[in-house]
This record gives sequence, structure tokens and C-alpha cells, in this order.
Amino acid sequence: MLQANVEALVNTVNTVGVMGKGIALQFKERFPENYKLYKKAAEEKKLETGKVLIIPTNRMDDVKWIINFPTKKHWRNPSKLEYITSGLDDLVKVINEYQIKSIAVPPLGCGNGGLDWKEIKPIIERKLSKLNDVDIQVYEPSDIAYEQKEKKIISKPKLTPTRAIIIYLMKVYSQFEYSLTLLETQKLVYFLSRLGDENAQKIKFEKFQYGPYAYQLAHILYDIDGVYISGMKYKDVKTFDPLYIIEENFREIDEFITSNSTDTQKNRLENLLSLIEGFETPLSMEVLATVDYVLYNEVENKENLDEIVKKVHDWNNHKKQVLTTEYIKVAHERLKKFSKVLNYY
Repeated sequence: MLQANVEALVNTVNTVGVMGKGIALQFKERFPENYKLYKKAAEEKKLETGKVLIIPTNRMDDVKWIINFPTKKHWRNPSKLEYITSGLDDLVKVINEYQIKSIAVPPLGCGNGGLDWKEIKPIIERKLSKLNDVDIQVYEPSDIAYEQKEKKIISKPKLTPTRAIIIYLMKVYSQFEYSLTLLETQKLVYFLSRLGDENAQKIKFEKFQYGPYAYQLAHILYDIDGVYISGMKYKDVKTFDPLYIIEENFREIDEFITSNSTDTQKNRLENLLSLIEGFETPLSMEVLATVDYVLYNEVENKENLDEIVKKVHDWNNHKKQVLTTEYIKVAHERLKKFSKVLNYY
């Protein structure tokens, strides 16, 4: 949806100023100024369901407007149908007022919101049918395309210490405020590789928009999908799509690590958990992995913060805009504490 060629994008939000999951997280990273103003409005208690918040992007060659559409009050709570219907009425008013000629609309209140797309879709279509001469692109939930498919489990995937540790790391991370997505899973396996896991080191990580990324990891995760995790969608999972632990089978993972992992592997797991402690958000994990990649591969003087910042900002425009010098400095300080196990010297 973020690649849609439109004047305005609708961003589903809550009224407490948190953008931590799904499409809202992508908006936060691509349009940081919108997030600042949205958060300010939330802190000032100016956000309410049934009323949208429109913010200009001030970008000449991009989307002109972000329309923040509250589908929840608190991020922990589900969406309600009344929030969608009243919000759509206000959205129509705003589109007319600002003379918007094209707009992209996500599946309001579905996904993390918990509403049924079969009920929401006709409401969106009916409400927006009042608009004349407006190009409206309505996006379905990403799971819709897969709802008729079911992975057939022919045999239970073989557990190895590396696989078990990956699942364990996913479980630990998923207990924090931010939902676990493919983005964070990539970073967890990246650090497992960096800390010396021989099987993880066979996975080739490359420079990607949001940090080190390995395309082959999708195949590894797909092998355990349906038994230990879910959400891989026939390997078509996107960067910010959520992944889930299948709780009833997790005890097996815990027992496998206890019985089959060496002391070295267990110590590596503990080191990794200590390394990422306090960095358990998508942005923090991106900063930590990006700075580590630069330190290990591109910088000779590991103490030269200016050079590290330059290398990070040269990575791509997203990092230049979002990964501030202060963020990079904090990540650098954490990584230095693990310089021995990360083999910087």
C-alpha cells in the first residue's frame, strides 16, 4: 500500500500515540514527521475515534497527505465497528475539504484490530461511494489471499540445536510490547550467526533496507511453520508481517535445548539475549544490527563514531532519515561491550 501512486494514504492508528505493529509501524519509519505530530496530538488528548487526523507530508515527489484513522482507543484493545463507521464519515468530509483526488485505504480494523473483513469491506465501499471523481484503492488484509490454503504437514520437522534456539529466541522476543515480525526474526538469526553458530553462519546476510537480511531464512522458517511457528504464508511473508509461536509445542523446544545443546550453544544463547536486552523494538533491532554490520565489515577504527555514523547514513536514505546519531551511539556502546564475542578485533 505504501507504494500506491496516490495523493493520500490512510494510516490506521490508536489514540494513545503508539505505532508499534503492522502497517502503522511502516508509516512511522517512512513518515517520521507524521508520527511526531500524531504522537503530540495523542499526548494532548486531541485524538478520538470517529475523527481522522490529516497531516501534510511536504514532499514534492511523494504522497501529499497522511490521514491517521483511529481504529482503536488503546493499542492493546480490539477495534470496534462503530469506530470504523463514524471514522469513515469523517474521512469523506476530509477528502472533500482537502479536494483529495486519489487515496489508498487499508483494511480498517482488521488484522490486529480483530474485525471481520467480510463485514468491513462493504461498509467501506458504501461509505466511500458518496465521493465523486476520487480514485479509491482499498487494500484487503494480507491473510485474505491465503485463507483457502493450508500447509500439509507430511512429517514433523527435524529439530536441531540451531533451529530450537531460533524458535526460543522468537518466543522470548514475542513476549515484549511489539509483535514479532520477520524483520526482528531476521535480526535474531543474524546475531546468532555473528556470535558463532556454525549453522546460522551458512546463511548469507546482505545489506537490505532495514539492515542485514537473508532471503534464504524464509525457507528455514517455512520448514518449521505449522508445527512450531505460524505466519509464513507459503514463504510469501512480508518484512513487517507478524509471526507467531505455536504455544502448545513450545515445551518441546525448551526440553530439546536443555537436553541436546552444548554448553557453548547455551552460553551463546545467553549472550544473544543479553546483547539485545533493552533493544526489543523493530527500530532498535534495526539500529543494533546495522551498526554491527558496519563495524564488522566496513570500519577499521571501531572507536570512530563519526565514521560509523557516515557508513550507516550512506547505507540508504531511510537510515539517513531515521537512524539518528544518538541512536547509533547507543547501539555502538552496547556492541562494544560484546566486542570479544563479536570478533571486532
